Formats: sequence, C-alpha cells, structure tokens
Amino acid sequence: MLTQHLIELGHRRIGFTSRPEMHESNADRFAGYHTALENAGIPFDETLVVETSTKEPQHGAKAF
Repeated sequence: MLTQHLIELGHRRIGFTSRPEMHESNADRFAGYHTALENAGIPFDETLVVETSTKEPQHGAKAF
C-alpha cells in the first residue's frame, strides 16, 4: 500500500529496505512492492533494494 501511495503521488524511483531476519513479513512486503511497481509499469531496479537490520535502527537511514 505504501508503494502504491508513493506512485499515486508521482514518485517513480522508490527504494525498498529489506529485512531478511523477518522472513515471512519481508517476503510479503517485497511482493507488494514489486507488484505495485509492475502494475504501474515501473521497471524493477535491484539497486534500489537495500538490506537493513532491525537490530540496528540507524541501518535504514544509512541505506539511502
């Protein structure tokens, strides 16, 4: 839903912070992200996917 919202606001370059330790929810979040991009005709760019960790709260901010 977040990715769709950003697309509706006109954004076309949208990053994704992956959290591998959250296996199932991470997979669900990524699927939603990828589907929203695909539905909007925005090509998937793997360089915009950054692995972060919930163990280090600053990780997400440092990713971008």
